[in-house]
Amino acid sequence: MDPTSPQTSTILLVDDEANALRVLSAILQEAGYACVTAQSVDEAISRIEGGAPIDVLVTDLRMPGRSGLDLFEHVQTRALKIPVIFLTAYGTVDSAVRAVKEGAFYYFIKPPDYTLFCEVVRRAAEHRRLTRHMAAVSRPAKGAGPALGMVGQSRGMREIFQLIQTVAESQATVLIQGESGTGKELIARAVHSQSPRHRNPFVGINCGALPPTLLESELFGHEKGAFTSAVGRRIGRFELADGGTLFLDEIGEMDVSLQVKLLRVLQEREFERVGSSARIKVDLRLVAASNKDLKAEVEAGRFRADLFYRLNVIPIRIPPLRERLDDLPLLAFHFLERYAGLNKKEVKGIDSPALSRMMSYSWPGNVRELENVIERGVVLCSGSTLTERDIPPDIAPPSGPPPPETREVKPLSLLEKETIIDTLRRAYGNKSKAARMLGISRKVLYARLREYGIE
Repeated sequence: MDPTSPQTSTILLVDDEANALRVLSAILQEAGYACVTAQSVDEAISRIEGGAPIDVLVTDLRMPGRSGLDLFEHVQTRALKIPVIFLTAYGTVDSAVRAVKEGAFYYFIKPPDYTLFCEVVRRAAEHRRLTRHMAAVSRPAKGAGPALGMVGQSRGMREIFQLIQTVAESQATVLIQGESGTGKELIARAVHSQSPRHRNPFVGINCGALPPTLLESELFGHEKGAFTSAVGRRIGRFELADGGTLFLDEIGEMDVSLQVKLLRVLQEREFERVGSSARIKVDLRLVAASNKDLKAEVEAGRFRADLFYRLNVIPIRIPPLRERLDDLPLLAFHFLERYAGLNKKEVKGIDSPALSRMMSYSWPGNVRELENVIERGVVLCSGSTLTERDIPPDIAPPSGPPPPETREVKPLSLLEKETIIDTLRRAYGNKSKAARMLGISRKVLYARLREYGIE
């Protein structure tokens, strides 16, 4: 789910008119928001102080007793950083304008254009979401992630951190699967660093970077004269990793003929150098990684099933960045700090529009792509804050049509018409009373009656 989508946002509506609250609640709930209501400033403050997760505050300006300005002052004084939207009558517009100049998000004259109202609420909710992310990344992260040298607070990453700490003490083989750029080697190094083998070598090799014959020599080593270019003995990665951890990256690219030899080594914990018959025993922990779905590769006949089951003792799946966007601000600020230091630049922040652009992007290159974008931004940035100008233009929401909405959505005009009819019933046809209940003038009510053909 998009972290700035309305489904994640709760709106506090404050108005002394109960029916005005019903109208706004119906409209916002139809748009996908959760709504909390209050009929006085004191009730609203009680809800806020009671810990209700308020993302946006929409308040009437003029109410009996304390006004919406008093509520706005409370939010400002407590530094709650909740966007405040005012609803005001013509007679109090000047007060609303002053409040906006002092930090209020927006104001509407009653009755608002409900389409624009929903759009402003959406922007306010997105602003609140990004403000929370920025606050989170300015504080030291808690939990296992930093201890493992990784950044992340999303549920998926917390589960991975816990799994690493659980399995690190064992000798079990670990298989890490995830898209390119998700940080598979970081996970492998974290397993090693938390294990009893952490004082011994961590040795890695990319199985997709070499042809089968060279990869075999790199893994097992060779004797002098084993092949034409073997001018001396070579110690392979298995021997180098003795006592420590061997990391086989992109193991899904390994040739099937070499998979057979690897399986035998895993079973017997011994091997022979190329060109030698002497058996060499090793004591190591194996961690493998692949950007392919190895189970699907087995079914397609491209990967040996017996080797897969040997490797898949402790499976770890790293979610792509698009599935853990809650971690994006943390990662972005982490890279910002790193590359500002490396490039000796005083870049210390990312503004909301730039962060919003990044949050709406799908990141096919995952964390590696984000790191590159932040490094580029730091180098090009001319101020102390990364802005949209420093973000590549292709880091943007998809340009295609939005996915079809499966939930039935009523037009705002129909919602308003239904609300007016319901209010007239409650007022037993008394239009003056109905107008007061709706928080609008008789003139506006009569105009709506004519527009909707309500007798």
